[in-house]
Amino acid sequence: MLTRPGRLAALALVLACTPVSPPTPESTPTPAERPAPAAIVAPGHIDGGLIYLDLRARTLPALWRSPALRMAAGGFIAELSAAVGVDLREVDPVTALGLDPEGTITATLMRPIGPLAAVRMGVQGLAVPDPAGDLDFVATPFGGPPPPPLPDDLVREAGSLYAHARVHFPAQEPEKLLHTFRAPHDATGLCALLPPQDVCSASNTGIGLMRRQGDAVVADLFISAYPELGALTDPTRVAAITSALATTPAELPGDSAVAGDLALYIHGPAVPALVDFGVHAFLVNRLRETHPAARLRQIQHSLGMRDAALRLRDTRRLLSGLRVTVALEPDVRIDLSWEPVDDEAARTVERLFARPAVAGLPAPPVAALCHEALACGRLARLPALAGFGPLAVGEYTDQGALDRLTVDAGWPLAASVFVLETWPNLIASLSRWHERPDAGPDAAAIHDVLGLAERIDSAGFRLSRANDPSLAYARLGADELALVRALAPLNGLTLADSPIAELPHTISAGSIAGVTASLATDPGAQAGWLVVAQDGAAVRWLLADVAHEPVSGPTLHLASDDLGQLANTLGLSGREFLQPLLAGRSLRLQTNITAGRPRLELSLGSRAGD
Repeated sequence: MLTRPGRLAALALVLACTPVSPPTPESTPTPAERPAPAAIVAPGHIDGGLIYLDLRARTLPALWRSPALRMAAGGFIAELSAAVGVDLREVDPVTALGLDPEGTITATLMRPIGPLAAVRMGVQGLAVPDPAGDLDFVATPFGGPPPPPLPDDLVREAGSLYAHARVHFPAQEPEKLLHTFRAPHDATGLCALLPPQDVCSASNTGIGLMRRQGDAVVADLFISAYPELGALTDPTRVAAITSALATTPAELPGDSAVAGDLALYIHGPAVPALVDFGVHAFLVNRLRETHPAARLRQIQHSLGMRDAALRLRDTRRLLSGLRVTVALEPDVRIDLSWEPVDDEAARTVERLFARPAVAGLPAPPVAALCHEALACGRLARLPALAGFGPLAVGEYTDQGALDRLTVDAGWPLAASVFVLETWPNLIASLSRWHERPDAGPDAAAIHDVLGLAERIDSAGFRLSRANDPSLAYARLGADELALVRALAPLNGLTLADSPIAELPHTISAGSIAGVTASLATDPGAQAGWLVVAQDGAAVRWLLADVAHEPVSGPTLHLASDDLGQLANTLGLSGREFLQPLLAGRSLRLQTNITAGRPRLELSLGSRAGD
């Protein structure tokens, strides 16, 4: 059964990890339509966190009943229910916990605290060659004598490192929430040394504190990086926790609390401190088991990972973090947007992703591609890669070196930097890789593929049900048609004249991998189509049976009106864990730029016709 700090941690994690919410009034604009307001301060948001949460309390009943929550956190809910004596799977948690249904729960998660600078200095003091010689990573052999202990100061300071979370609960009955966790659980004596709280629960693994604050309850959770190190009542540890309680409010860009029923903001500038914390948390524990002659190599390796991750951020960054908002109207809508660093960065993003001013070639509207289709999509013209060139600075000037740095940092750390802050720089690096004198054939091939992709005027596909045409197409200008025609034989595709009755287009086609690829030139125009389909009927449908119009709207549009059937068609029916999430569901995904913010909007609704 969960300890008292474990109950509080489970409650915070459940609230943070479950993206479902109840309906928003029809008059409320969607996140994409809503202009981002100035920075705000929420009671549960404090400086130094990686993740910031806003959750409307009235959504909790829907969260508790959702299949996604049962799959992701069913064990947490069961243990939490047993710990508090209330089956939260069967009751309204808002009423059971005395929360205000009209309030918003706000929280800060993954905030490192403690004497990290002192731990860093202590580790550096061990980074010296051993008189016995320098060994590679060697742990003490099983059955051999244990390695000498680490310095007492380092052990005490490492034992004072915690991951801090704060949760602010708006409450109609604060005493009901406090009573749920009030039973004392402190055999350590630590609670008596901390500032007075309404609830204090302490153990080696973590500390949970709760206090009433007006009509709200504030919970602080401290999860220990080293449960087995140091004394719980050590003055260093007490000072670290006391200092963490006296926090500074965080000012976050935009108003996440009103943009949806649930919102997460992942703050990119918090990554360095968290990486430093995580690396040293791992390192001290590893050094306790490492042969002294191998400690130098272990320190160099671990700190090399940290330094590599931080060097990935050492560039001209346009983005500062990722915001995720969720609403249900009555379908689930998930909106991802990347916050620009400042107004200049927002203008740069708008310029980078701007479409050409010239009118594009007409193509089928999204409605025609998606009508009675199992899945469909359309891509507008991509931005010019040359515009990203100025972002290829710092480590992003050399793709080969960047690859090595990514390996040194490890994929989890590197991915966090790329996804939150530097993916535009990654595009810039790929676009200029071929310019380096030492660039090989891979760089040239990637450049050719990216260059061709940006010259496609638009593209789309349609995956149809039985007896309807399925196809994929790209809309091409004269130069692009000539390039595709020249590249076809090099890729095993032999084109031959293949006119289609009653179509005025000049068409050549060939077969590859069981499908037909056709090049069609528009009559009287230096433009045309590349069409991949099973037969000429789909080509006729595309060129003659549907109307064409200039491409406008989202840069990318993907949709399916039956995700369950789509999963079966793609051979995913055996993945049982997907069925509760996909059955009876439709999907729409769009990307665009709004107010200097790259956006991805995902809607999950009921299956068409249900």
